[in-house]
Amino acid sequence: MLKKCMVFIATAVVIAAIFIALGGAEENPMLGFGLSLTLIAGLVTMGLSTMSKMVAMRVQFEPTEAPENKQSSRFTHTHQLQGLDNQKSETFRLLQDVSASVDELEQKVSSMEFDQRALKNHVRICFDNIRYHEIVTLPQALASSWGGTVMSTVVGLVGAVIAAFPQAAFQYAQSANALLQTAI
Repeated sequence: MLKKCMVFIATAVVIAAIFIALGGAEENPMLGFGLSLTLIAGLVTMGLSTMSKMVAMRVQFEPTEAPENKQSSRFTHTHQLQGLDNQKSETFRLLQDVSASVDELEQKVSSMEFDQRALKNHVRICFDNIRYHEIVTLPQALASSWGGTVMSTVVGLVGAVIAAFPQAAFQYAQSANALLQTAI
């Protein structure tokens, strides 16, 4: 913060010193001085904006990986483990096939529900990353060059005023130059 204040004060002192020194010139150089201040301020603003953009672009968006598929084990044919009748009737086999089909459908529905929940979580995490980038990263990148942008804008405005009214600016510069020479 102190460094930025010192740069701002040093810039103001340099501009004021050049302004006063130009007051001792024979001809009116204020139009060129005002235009050069405006040009320099514009270039500084463009440079700071470019640097802020580069900082913001360096942030890498890394989407999170989707969760792994849910794998569950389910025992449906426990009657064979318990040693029950191996000779099954036709009706029992049909019921067992229907039961296996229902179990397979339940597993597919469960898997699809899990995939849907995983996708929702993944999208939510992606949006959280984007919000973090909008709320934290971009403002930090822009805030880092805020002081320089304001300073270059003020210098540009001063340069525009000097360029717009070169005769009045030259009279002020001559008065300041004469005042400084009498003080020395």
